[in-house]
Amino acid sequence: MTKFRLNNGRFNTNNDHEVHQETCFYFNELNQYVELGEFVFCSTALQKARDLGFVHVDGCKICCLACHRGQL
Repeated sequence: MTKFRLNNGRFNTNNDHEVHQETCFYFNELNQYVELGEFVFCSTALQKARDLGFVHVDGCKICCLACHRGQL
């Protein structure tokens, strides 16, 4: 299980909030974030973010490549 956070500060270039896992360089660099919890798959973390009301979410292209736009 891996911890996931949603960047709630700024949008990426596609105007999405990005989901990061704890092994990512950006995980501890986020100033504004929402703790999503611990999950096995990034897809579950993205679904959690959507369940919390975030419509435009994307997986980080570094740590959540399997959930990054264009990879699904």
